[in-house]
Amino acid sequence: QEGGVQTPDISSWQTYRNEKYGFEFNYPETYSIDEEETATIEPLLIVGVYSRVGSPFAFAVYSYFGKIDDVIEKFKNKKLYKTYLISDQSIMGHPAKKVTFQHSCGGAYDETGNLLYPCDDRGFYTSIFIYRGDLVFELGSPQNNTVFNQILSTFRFIK
Repeated sequence: QEGGVQTPDISSWQTYRNEKYGFEFNYPETYSIDEEETATIEPLLIVGVYSRVGSPFAFAVYSYFGKIDDVIEKFKNKKLYKTYLISDQSIMGHPAKKVTFQHSCGGAYDETGNLLYPCDDRGFYTSIFIYRGDLVFELGSPQNNTVFNQILSTFRFIK
């Protein structure tokens, strides 16, 4: 057990690896990956990890150009979000911030009503923003999600 997070037995887990953005993580075999890369709009890359059984959403990786504070400020300026808590961290030697957002609607929806970011039952969503090179990586999930913490424990940069 490391930092209060139980280290999972990942012997049967699959590995997601992204050479272009230089990171990888492991995820349970009962989950699947949904990846979308955009050329000109942010986020530049969205990688979602979804359960095939049980809770549908566990972990997401987004990448943005810019600095951490600029990316977080964009979230703070959206009317769907209220910033709840921000703490400075260092992840793998890179500057990082852990941010817990509270969504006013219990989740974030696009203009057509599709759920973009599910939250826990109180409307909270936790993201860890890591600054690396000229990109900010956001690792996010509904708060208090055990699978998120387990996947996060396997996340690493590969180049």
